[in-house]
Amino acid sequence: MMLRLVTCGPLIAALLVPAAARTQQPDSAMMMEKWQQYMTPGPPHQQMAKEEGEWTWKSTFWPGPGAPAEESSGAMSARTIMGGRYLMQNWTGTAMQMPFEGQSLSGYDNAKGQYFDVWVDNFGTGVMTSWGTRDDATGTMSMSGSAVDPATGREQKMRSVTRHVDDDHFILEMYAPAPDGKEFKSMELHALRKE
Repeated sequence: MMLRLVTCGPLIAALLVPAAARTQQPDSAMMMEKWQQYMTPGPPHQQMAKEEGEWTWKSTFWPGPGAPAEESSGAMSARTIMGGRYLMQNWTGTAMQMPFEGQSLSGYDNAKGQYFDVWVDNFGTGVMTSWGTRDDATGTMSMSGSAVDPATGREQKMRSVTRHVDDDHFILEMYAPAPDGKEFKSMELHALRKE
């Protein structure tokens, strides 16, 4: 009898666990409501949509602390996609005296309650991802992200601060670690909406 209980015990437990899990799952109406909240664009998405349009940009880039600054300029086109859920930005211009192309996909994750950005450009084959928050009172977005440093092969953390001066002008500052590990400002970009 004891042998039968020992061999049947795991089988009984395997059958009871899914039943217990089913009783803890939300009902379908609640799940549908949660999915509706998750998929519906809200005020953060409307805020991002204010960047739709055509822009010009100028930037200053510092490859390291105390290094000579390099100037770049170009154009940026921004539009919302997928019913206003995401903002797609296409950047073109010159950087380090070479043609430059970059693309950004930004959004606000209703489930996480955070903004995100995914960046790719023709100066590499990798991707930089960032997550952060926006202070509506100051119009400032603070993001933290990472990308692989091709020189070391290691993940490198970065930080950005975007300040919306008004609906037609924003300033983006990027910060990265110096060789000694201390953070320095690696880029400052000014974007102006085309008239």
